[in-house]
Amino acid sequence: MIHKHSLSHLEWTLEGDLPTTADVLLSKLSIEVPAVPARVPGSVKAALLEAGLLPDWNVGLNSRACEWVENRHWHFRTTLPGGWTRGQELVRLRCPALDFCGEIRLNGIVVGRFENAHVEHVFDLKPHLAGRLA
Repeated sequence: MIHKHSLSHLEWTLEGDLPTTADVLLSKLSIEVPAVPARVPGSVKAALLEAGLLPDWNVGLNSRACEWVENRHWHFRTTLPGGWTRGQELVRLRCPALDFCGEIRLNGIVVGRFENAHVEHVFDLKPHLAGRLA
């Protein structure tokens, strides 16, 4: 039996760091923009606007005050409910429209990479669960 779950109902956060610090195992010490609530699907700028960290870039010259956003690495985070994958032969993450490029991590381990805007990607998570959620 196939079970589908929407990740949009989970609690998500967004945090950011300078590109030079992203590979320091995503240490909390390297985080420049602390975690703020985020939505998936959603965008970095929308989450920052809702958190009061950005002005509305559509008003006047506010877009200039938002240019720094493009010069950071951004991390969306959530926790998967353990029961979702229990007893499942296949566990895949389907992302219909990821934007630009990045990595998908599960428990800190890279399980896939993506490139190209708004191209569907499917990641096989089962080999990376190693009994943690399975």
